[in-house]
Amino acid sequence: MIILPAILLFLLEIDFKKIFQTKLKTTFKFFLLLLPVVVYAIYLLWFYNEYPEAYDQAKEFLNKNRFGIYEKNFRNIGNITRTVLSFSSVCLFPIIILFIYKKSNNFSNSDKRLIDAFWLTLFINTGIILLSVYAEESRVFALPLLFIFPIFGKILVAIFQPSKAFFKFLIHPFRLGLIFLTSVLSWYAYNYLYSLTDINSSDNFYVEYNVCIVLIITLIFLNRVFVRRLEV
Repeated sequence: MIILPAILLFLLEIDFKKIFQTKLKTTFKFFLLLLPVVVYAIYLLWFYNEYPEAYDQAKEFLNKNRFGIYEKNFRNIGNITRTVLSFSSVCLFPIIILFIYKKSNNFSNSDKRLIDAFWLTLFINTGIILLSVYAEESRVFALPLLFIFPIFGKILVAIFQPSKAFFKFLIHPFRLGLIFLTSVLSWYAYNYLYSLTDINSSDNFYVEYNVCIVLIITLIFLNRVFVRRLEV
């Protein structure tokens, strides 16, 4: 249901005059669009009919806890840090990539609709999560990515195409020092941030993943510097 407003963005491009000329085809497309919602609704009806105690538990949870979860997400410095880390681990890299791409490229109409759908879903989904979902679960922030997955590879290739000349460009004391310093600082920063939470980072690869993302972003910016030097 959260992504339906974003899906409506695609309907704005529909020629409704043409719709009535091809009723059967359009009806079939709308059926496919609404099918997941219908299937999910049928599943919920079946599930709660078979397991009525689950419905009672869900109802009790909604009445008592659901709209008080925002307090847990922002209760103290540890919870705030965990909330920010969960969001940034999922969404920060795509957001930065989109901003970088937009500075030097023009989106096609189809790409623009996907990206608008991403921003709209990101706004709605993040708001709902912060108010009524445990934000420590990073996966809940991933829903908006559905709209940019089809073009993410194309965008990444457009802004970052390392060549042999680029790697030679990196072999410089200042730039190698920058990469090393970025790695060390991000490693200590993420270890410190995770130490503020109750997440045991030794049981997972959260720190390693985030450090890799920081390094990739650093390489992308260095590549942009390299490309600009070639254009001068």
